[in-house]
Amino acid sequence: VATPDAAGATLSVAALREKYGETHVTATMQCSGNRRGHMNEHGKTSGTAWGCGAASTAKWTGVPLRTVVADALGLEGDLLAAARARGAAHVIFEAVDDMQASIPIEKALSELGDCLLAYEMNGEPIPRDHGGPLRAVVPGYAGVRNVKWVKRVVLSQDEAEGAWQRGMNYKAMPSHWRTKDDLKGVDFSKLPSIHELPTQCAFSAPAPGDAVAADEESFEARGWALGSAGRAIHRVEVSADGGATWIQADLDEGADQPYGRAWAWTTWSADVPLPATPGPVKLLARAHDLGGGAQPRTPADVWNIRGLNNNSWHSVTLGRLSN
Repeated sequence: VATPDAAGATLSVAALREKYGETHVTATMQCSGNRRGHMNEHGKTSGTAWGCGAASTAKWTGVPLRTVVADALGLEGDLLAAARARGAAHVIFEAVDDMQASIPIEKALSELGDCLLAYEMNGEPIPRDHGGPLRAVVPGYAGVRNVKWVKRVVLSQDEAEGAWQRGMNYKAMPSHWRTKDDLKGVDFSKLPSIHELPTQCAFSAPAPGDAVAADEESFEARGWALGSAGRAIHRVEVSADGGATWIQADLDEGADQPYGRAWAWTTWSADVPLPATPGPVKLLARAHDLGGGAQPRTPADVWNIRGLNNNSWHSVTLGRLSN
């Protein structure tokens, strides 16, 4: 843990555990490219064509980032003010594979930010594939900011170097940039980096290819929803008629998270009446969080050439089997 001009302190994972004890945070980690594949229906994007699977939830155990930074660098009192007095605006996580990414100090040093240097995942040492032995957990932020295999933490005036922070990989870009020619001459380092993610909702059932008997009158739909910036989900709605009418789903696990710190998804379920007309049924799902965060109707409304932050209504087609 250091600043660009000071060594700070060096701590092993064992020393972190012994000195700072355990703090637990249950959080959903989601790639900002989640559901990119749905955007490709409206124009080719750049990156893995994810469905809804680039997200998952775990109980993370570690030490508060703000506590470690304050102790290692001798910050006292108002940590934000103390960090700013040293010219810091960002906290950079450097990984053993030389990848680096950063987050604003307002998130990193806030007691309500719940950022961890984590060493356990679901009660076990973090597997190497998931970033062990030590990774950053930055609840509510894009997966790329939750750096794996952390070796160094630096308070800095500037954002992290490299493609993951300053290149085009995780930048907010307008929808009218549709080809590589549109990107010529763009200084991506001047564009805003993606940190917090928008309100999201997705079906877990039905899955693509699922079908029910033609005479079934209803179907139990299930899924998950996640508010933006720690805001709780307060309503999920499901439609079986293209959005003409909606029913409200029941909120299940995750519905009772602390105000402003709803970092994990909320699961939901709904008994959805099916139309009597024959043929496949197009199901839609949408969510609303406590801050009024809602979702756009189609991927076309949020399309961008990198396929980031697709939080449009999720659509799944449920087949109907002939009797």
